[in-house]
Amino acid sequence: MIRVQALGLIYGALGGVQKAMLTREMEFRKLVIVEIVSVMVSAGTAVTMAFAGFGVWSLVALTLNRDLATIAQLMITCPWYPQLRFSWSEFRVLWKFGAAVLGNDMELYAFSF
Repeated sequence: MIRVQALGLIYGALGGVQKAMLTREMEFRKLVIVEIVSVMVSAGTAVTMAFAGFGVWSLVALTLNRDLATIAQLMITCPWYPQLRFSWSEFRVLWKFGAAVLGNDMELYAFSF
């Protein structure tokens, strides 16, 4: 059961960028609607499964269906998809920041002993 539940960790992250973009654009109304619809769909599925005798698997279906419904709605609400293109200018900006963070973390790790 835990292995099935862990699938939510893998595909639950798929809508992270869309959710962050909606938050950044302060589209909280859209986010609330997505959450409400997701909870209603997943709760309906879980209750139906519980009455049908699936027992604890209905709780697993609850969380997995909630994540799937959220991802599907976020893909529709904020149609951003990753692209396979590389930009050296963007890489340099990210590298400059990431290298500083990595260096700081390595220094803290080295001096923590």
